[in-house]
This record gives sequence, structure tokens and C-alpha cells, in this order.
Amino acid sequence: MDQPQMPPQAAIMQFIIGRFVSEAVGVIAKLGIADMLASGPKTADEMAAKADVNADALYRVLRATAMVGVLAETELRTFVLTPVGDTLRSNVPGSMLGMALWITSSTNYQCWGDLMYSVKTGLPAANKVLGSDVFEYMFHTNPEVGDVFNNAMTSFATESHSTAVEAYNFSQFKKIVDVGGGHGALMSAILHANPGLYGVVFDLPEVAAGAPKLLAARGVADRCEIVGGDFFESVPAGADAYISLQTYPAAKAGCEALPC
Repeated sequence: MDQPQMPPQAAIMQFIIGRFVSEAVGVIAKLGIADMLASGPKTADEMAAKADVNADALYRVLRATAMVGVLAETELRTFVLTPVGDTLRSNVPGSMLGMALWITSSTNYQCWGDLMYSVKTGLPAANKVLGSDVFEYMFHTNPEVGDVFNNAMTSFATESHSTAVEAYNFSQFKKIVDVGGGHGALMSAILHANPGLYGVVFDLPEVAAGAPKLLAARGVADRCEIVGGDFFESVPAGADAYISLQTYPAAKAGCEALPC
């Protein structure tokens, strides 16, 4: 039986107000609402007190996210997590918190807010809005923004790692370089599955600096070298395989054609 179609006006309205939904989700991500609700239902007033925000204003945001299935309002002003909202918890498998914080960051919004500039000129809006290349802005001028970006890329890429590791026979190599390897999430997954392999995480020095902690936590630091540099200039020599997945090169290439 055919499902009733949404009227065109209603469908386009969903797209038009999408930014409002994104902003509301960004607010509850930044306030840590999902972590607050991990232990069970809580009222808007309880969460507002913990987050030090206005209770009535927070309630309206919570209700807005409940309308799109991120939370559920079980009683008046009382909310619980849904499976969708559960992905905004920190430090859980499949967490999308890092990506939510990056996508809804003021840096991202500023660049995408001037999309028309990119369409007219073919140039990244970041250069106009931020006053520099987005990676220069994130990793040199405002490293705290770079941390948000790196956390987003690491958490998002982790979701694709198991598929990549299972789909390809990395054991045929002795040494591989992950070009734009970020904090080493992909490399750690590959090394963990292939005990005879040696790896190199290669990324901008300020990005690669976050790799030792993750590699050590996953027990593969003794089989992995961390090298800082820019792949547009050169990459480490001597490996018999080079890979890149959901990392700096892909992001850089995309940002050259988009507002960032």
C-alpha cells in the first residue's frame, strides 16, 4: 500500500527549518544533555540547574528536539533519551557527539552561512569569513577549534574502521602509512587486527600530536611511528602501502570546493 506523500509545501518547509533543528541539537550536545539523561529521566529544571542555563528556555529546546525524535517527553517537562539521542552521549561506541559539536560550531556555521560567496566565486568562504584558510585558522590561529574538528573526524571515522579492516587484507604489507591519519584511530584498528604490521600515522604536526595517547590506549604504540608534515608537500618514504580514509586529505579536498 502506497504511503501518503507529504504536500510539497510541507516538504520544502522541513528543508528550510533544518538549520533550526541542527542548532537545537547543537545546544543539547554542547550542554551534555545526553550524558545527563544516561542514568534515567530528568526534568528540564534539573538539567538547567546542572548546566547553569535558563530552565524555560532549555525546556523549549528540549521539546523541539523531542519533536524530531532525539528525546522523548514522558511527562510534562520530563525527558528521556531515545536511541537517536543516545548517540549524543560521550565515550560510548558509535557516539556522534564530536560530529554534532563540529557541525554546529560557530566556525562551521559562519562558513556555510556565506555559501553564496563560494557559489559566485568558486572560492572557499572561509578565506573571506575567517580571514585565512580554514586549516590555518583551526590549527594555528585557534587550536581549540582544531580540537573540535579532530575529535569529530576521529569519532566519525571510527564507524568505518571495522568495515575497512574486515574488507581488505592488510597483512600482505610490512609497513603502511596512513596519510592524514589524524589521531591514529584507523591505524590502531589495522595494527590491532594485523600483529605483524608496522604503521606510520602522518598528519599535520599539531594534529598528529594527539595520536600517541590513542595508540597507547589501544596497545599498538610500539608498532607505530608518528610523523608530522603536510601531504601536499611530501609523504614519508619507505612504506609498501599508503592509505587515507576520512582524514585530513579528504577534508582538505572537500573544503577547497565548499564554504570551509
